[in-house]
Amino acid sequence: MSLQKRYLVSFFVILIPAVVLGAFGPSEAALPDAVGSSRYQLQVERDLITLRARSVPLMQIFHDIAEASDMQVKFRRSSDALVTVDKRGVKLPELLKALSINYAYIEGSERDGSPSKMLYLLPSGSAESPQEGSDMSAGPSHPALAMDPYSLPNIPASRKNAHSGSAQRSADPRVERVPNELLIRFSPQATAEQIAALNEASAASVVKQIPQLKIYRLSFPAGSDMDAVKQRYAESSLIQKVEPNYVARIPAQKVNDPKSGEQWSLQKARVPEAWSISAGSPDVVVAVVDTGVDAEHPDLAHQLQQGYDVLTGTQGIPADDNGHGTQMAAIIAAEGNNALGVAGVSWKSRIMPIKVLDASGAGAYADIMEGLIYAADHGADIINLSLGGYAYSEAMRDAVQYAHDKNVVIVAGAGNDGGNYPIYPAALPGVLGVTATGEADEKWSYSNFGSFVDLAAPGVGILSATVGGGYGYASGTSQAAAFVSGVAALVKAANGTLTNTQIEDRLQASADDLGASGRDVFFGAGRVNALRALSSRR
Repeated sequence: MSLQKRYLVSFFVILIPAVVLGAFGPSEAALPDAVGSSRYQLQVERDLITLRARSVPLMQIFHDIAEASDMQVKFRRSSDALVTVDKRGVKLPELLKALSINYAYIEGSERDGSPSKMLYLLPSGSAESPQEGSDMSAGPSHPALAMDPYSLPNIPASRKNAHSGSAQRSADPRVERVPNELLIRFSPQATAEQIAALNEASAASVVKQIPQLKIYRLSFPAGSDMDAVKQRYAESSLIQKVEPNYVARIPAQKVNDPKSGEQWSLQKARVPEAWSISAGSPDVVVAVVDTGVDAEHPDLAHQLQQGYDVLTGTQGIPADDNGHGTQMAAIIAAEGNNALGVAGVSWKSRIMPIKVLDASGAGAYADIMEGLIYAADHGADIINLSLGGYAYSEAMRDAVQYAHDKNVVIVAGAGNDGGNYPIYPAALPGVLGVTATGEADEKWSYSNFGSFVDLAAPGVGILSATVGGGYGYASGTSQAAAFVSGVAALVKAANGTLTNTQIEDRLQASADDLGASGRDVFFGAGRVNALRALSSRR
């Protein structure tokens, strides 16, 4: 069953403290002989389950439950645990509690309207990702029990814990690295001579430094055994941190066929009504950390201020050789009331374009970090990051924290792969992670979901500027993130004394609740509402 479904009925997650399977207390330990010589009795009638088992493999039980109830089960790894339990006529959640399983259970419907049931199961009792080297491939042959290590719900003890994602999925094909590069933080006690000697021993050359984070970006000769190099640095007492230089990309674009020129997104989020309070301010600056911008586009030519090209190290207005950055800039602040094109959400605000991605839409984490820091150091009030990578990075976390500590609101897209995949920087603390919705306030089917999602915003069929002076439609969490950045700029313009945290809280508290009541993994706090955000006194 594909994860790209419309789950309509309910979603709930329960985190149960881990205990040793098979140790369920005296009452279950003393099972009567009536359990039978087979040691195993399973009966499923409607939504009630009777399970009487003595030392029966856990995976066999869930294999049979899935088959009997037409339910799909996804789990992180197979388990050889043996279960002793006696439960009669109970519902599935009660049984799962008895088995001390961390789980999420979803009842919903397929696209054709037929009912579906999906159980996500962590039989180990751990919500953390597996450590490197974990066996992620072996699993049962029965199709109802699908091994899917990347689709398990993220169930942290608290939202966006600073350590979430730190255990890397080494086999994840979506994680990219800049070849032959590492990011190194040396100890404050390390002398320049010691640093030079250690780098020389590994034939490392310094690409550049990020002095605010005390991080060196190092390059090594082609063909280097990077695992061995990383280990050599990690074992040195001169090193505080070492990690690959990961790569982030623009989420894959889903381009719609042309339709009417109406910007439905503005109406849906009550932006025109909010303009009666504020349409932005030239004193409010939104940094678009992306592919650059088309400085000659008639809807953007008057909206830009000096930016920075991290790839070339030059100040100015970096040219957009991809088109993505121009789209984001226009969603946020295309000039309004000028009798042409489109109007940005905060069309009186200014854009600071910062180029960190190349013509293909890819960029190194180190460049993105440098762009974040440049924006924070040069007066940005909001930073839009319509990009992401699937590798957790402590260095990226530090760059985000650096900008957040300078009172910057940071907004990022949740990703366009349609599953429960935390993407960074959206899943980092201090970042508003944004998913995309359509005209009927439905979740866009390609949007990632999970506990890291903070807000939803219009992101389907969004009309915006294109390179060369034109306009076009596109869909994605990139567009949704840019929309939220625009609303954040409106709030900042109308309430200049608000801190970044107060703006983040206001955007979430004033959102229109969608899906299940309250915060949920598909819409976060809900779809952003510009008028309520500006009218709120919270």
